Amino acid sequence: MQIRAGRHRPHFLPFIGEPNIAVLWGFVLGVEAARLEWQGVDTEYVHFRDWLRDEKNEFPPEGWHSRFLADAHGDHLAAIMRLLDRVSKFRERASV
Repeated sequence: MQIRAGRHRPHFLPFIGEPNIAVLWGFVLGVEAARLEWQGVDTEYVHFRDWLRDEKNEFPPEGWHSRFLADAHGDHLAAIMRLLDRVSKFRERASV
């Protein structure tokens, strides 16, 4: 949610450099792998993935990153913001 705070230029550059959905996807996978190794399953992320796949139909076999980039016509920042918007909607839904 902190990453999403800057709508026009999200505050993720220290983590991934210039906006690139594939790099963000790799970052997410890396965080997930590290968490599995040291803390176990991140159930909130698993629920998010399931929600994205089952309710939003946005987790195709090629991955959300490919889908979002294609839908954004190659605009990496727009694809990243779409992911962050989905995270926000998921968190809002979960807190109700």
